[in-house]
Amino acid sequence: MKFPPLPRAFFAALLLLLACTAHAAPPGWETASPRTEIAPDFAFDPAGGPDRGGSFIISSDKREGLMGRWTHTFPVEGGKHWHFSVLRKITGPGDPRRSAVARILWQDEAGKPVLHDEPSSATYQHGRVPRAEPEYPADAAGDPHSWIEVSGTYRAPSKAARAVVELEFRWAAETTVEWSNISLVSVAPPAPRIARLAAVHFVPRDAKTAAERGAAFEPLIAEAAKKRADLVVLPETLTLGGGAKYPDVAEAIPGPSTEFFGTLAKRHNLYLVALHEAGDEV
Repeated sequence: MKFPPLPRAFFAALLLLLACTAHAAPPGWETASPRTEIAPDFAFDPAGGPDRGGSFIISSDKREGLMGRWTHTFPVEGGKHWHFSVLRKITGPGDPRRSAVARILWQDEAGKPVLHDEPSSATYQHGRVPRAEPEYPADAAGDPHSWIEVSGTYRAPSKAARAVVELEFRWAAETTVEWSNISLVSVAPPAPRIARLAAVHFVPRDAKTAAERGAAFEPLIAEAAKKRADLVVLPETLTLGGGAKYPDVAEAIPGPSTEFFGTLAKRHNLYLVALHEAGDEV
């Protein structure tokens, strides 16, 4: 009986797994998954990584929806700045920004979430001190399917005593993610600088399509750039209009609108965000 050939990615993941499963991860590193039935395969390769110093591996089979992470807890001193860095490589059809995510959680000595140092300025909870949100380090420029640095510098909340680093895999089938050269070190605070903010209050009523509505914001973004804005806030649901319903303009991320506005942001060397009316960034 003949069987259909298996995908090449399957054999690559299988060989990588067989080579690595006999090796225990370094002390303090653990694996986790929301549920056992969706856990991917975990392995540690002591000779992995670009400098052969070791890599943490997460692999999926042909099922979509698998999810899991490597975790490690670092001691930190609250109030200080910390620089996180990791090298990441993804092999297979998974999108790096969606399928391979690094996250940092701030906790106290007991392992409980900590609060921000300052009260909220939001109108719906004005004056209340909110919980410190996770940090999501950003990808450096380069080929996302080669070894690439994912990093960021953050100020730990004053009551933080621990930083839980999560190196997560999400959802993609027949994909392998490797993480290597993980570090979290104390650094000097970054030098302060002036940031210029701009807001665009505009409704392109004559535009009929999502693409036309997006294009209508281009001259306003260019005008903000001439005034040296660093961050430009755009209206919520800015591609919705002309009698369209939400499903009519729904897009994947990345998609046409993120590509369009991302290109404008790079051209003008600024950040673009769109906000819901409650103040949540999207």
